[in-house]
Amino acid sequence: DNEANYIVTKYCKKAISTNVHLIITKNKVIIFPASIQIIENQYNHLIYKGCDFIGYNQLPNELKIKQDEYAKIIGEDLRKRGYLGICGIDFIIDNNKIYFMEINSRFQTSSTILNKSLIENHQESLQEMNYKAFKNLKINYKPITVNYGSYIFYYDEENANTPTIDPIEVLDESDCKLHIEKLSYWKTNVYDKSIYNNKNS
Repeated sequence: DNEANYIVTKYCKKAISTNVHLIITKNKVIIFPASIQIIENQYNHLIYKGCDFIGYNQLPNELKIKQDEYAKIIGEDLRKRGYLGICGIDFIIDNNKIYFMEINSRFQTSSTILNKSLIENHQESLQEMNYKAFKNLKINYKPITVNYGSYIFYYDEENANTPTIDPIEVLDESDCKLHIEKLSYWKTNVYDKSIYNNKNS
């Protein structure tokens, strides 16, 4: 169709997909630790297969600082427009450059993992902070490091648009080279930094 409109984007073969949570209140933007998103092509669908906060922690500091700066700019723009509560921002890191992808006005699949660290650090959950943002109540968040991640390895071809979150498998890589054949060392519900650093013990 010669009259159709198409949007074409560059395919970045070795890019890293990242996600960061924000809580936006009337007066401020709270940025939480980010994670690498594990995305795989299964049955001709790009499927979200898990999150890796530990791998993200090991990215160069200048990239993490720059992504936080971008997230802050986007969050402040949303705040000025009247947006309240939680959202997730997706980025792509390619060749040491960061590209904004999209905003998800909802909790993320990785919210569960982030919540685990928040609760272990005796802080409010994302749900509590989200509620307080709408009620204009004070949120007492103190920055944390998230040493967790997850990997969803079961996927039902017959229900391609509804992945089943079944067993979760631990990443066996600590340098963000996320290849499916190397994701089979540990099997647990959630992996933590001690397992990650002592996988051969």
